[in-house]
Amino acid sequence: MITRRPGTGSNRRIGFRGIGGTLAPFSVGAAAARLPTVGIGVSTMGLTLADTNTTVDQWAATLGGQIALMGPLIAPASTDRPAYNATGGAGSRPLVTFNGVEDHLIKSAVTKGSVWTGCEMGVVGTLLVSGSTNDLMISQGAAAGARRWLAESATAGRMKVTMDNAADTLVAANSTTVETTTGHWSVDWTVGADANIRVAGAIEGAIANDRVSYADGAPQTIGGRTGGAGANVAIQAWYYSTRQLTAAERTYLRALLTFHTGVAC
Repeated sequence: MITRRPGTGSNRRIGFRGIGGTLAPFSVGAAAARLPTVGIGVSTMGLTLADTNTTVDQWAATLGGQIALMGPLIAPASTDRPAYNATGGAGSRPLVTFNGVEDHLIKSAVTKGSVWTGCEMGVVGTLLVSGSTNDLMISQGAAAGARRWLAESATAGRMKVTMDNAADTLVAANSTTVETTTGHWSVDWTVGADANIRVAGAIEGAIANDRVSYADGAPQTIGGRTGGAGANVAIQAWYYSTRQLTAAERTYLRALLTFHTGVAC
């Protein structure tokens, strides 16, 4: 077990509390070596709390090789902060709940120094309200030429991926089956191939997309986006990668997420 003393005051940073199992394969160092293009945020570490420890003001990426690039995600205003529950998640782990209205966390510009020719992003969490709108859970980009996001579909219980095509027109597809309320949902894409919707690593849908790159320096968000619809979702982990993962990397990522969240990923 690893224990780090939490901070104090109205805004405090919480650290890794320690969970069951063997940490070594899923430690900070191991994750950075095995997932060099990924930044991962988990609810057991990297949170900066506010409002007497009832909300989240910032969520830093703490695992993977791109923690500085991918975080921290920050609430633009105090009214945008999601709720924090120290024991509300799987196995009594911390839970971060977005209200589906204004709650969201954002990094305003993710700049890696070149256009994006692939990416992978996902969340581990629980859907609290299903099927009313296309409720955004995780995204990159707000302007044409950079947009891609994963949402809960208006078709109740399905996941929906939306992306810009070569004409900067949004194209979208839903997952094929109704999903469980708690799970691991992701999208991955690379030049010359379909964008995949995945549930627990398995492909559940695809978008044929002729776009060859996406603009660098776009914002990325979880829980919603500034000026857009959000999801009423409780999140225990999120991640972004600068490229599509290999099958071996994805298998390791799923094991790491399961270890740190207690959710079968």
